[in-house]
Amino acid sequence: MSKNNSQLQIIATELVKKGHVSRNWALSKFITRLTSRIYDLKCLGWEFDTMKVPTLKPNGDKGWDYVYKVRKIGAMPTKEM
Repeated sequence: MSKNNSQLQIIATELVKKGHVSRNWALSKFITRLTSRIYDLKCLGWEFDTMKVPTLKPNGDKGWDYVYKVRKIGAMPTKEM
């Protein structure tokens, strides 16, 4: 299984479980190309709403995070992709 497929499966599992993923969540899992993986899921029939949400940094400063919320679940990624 390629690195991209394992990342895709991790992301898809989280989306099914929670209904959304964020850029900060992906970075915490060492997934640095979330947008590319979201594109791969779109090719499998997934649909998303994207939003920019305010966050607080550990030092109290304001920041932003990008969240992908599932609108429609498509095919699940497989090892053979």
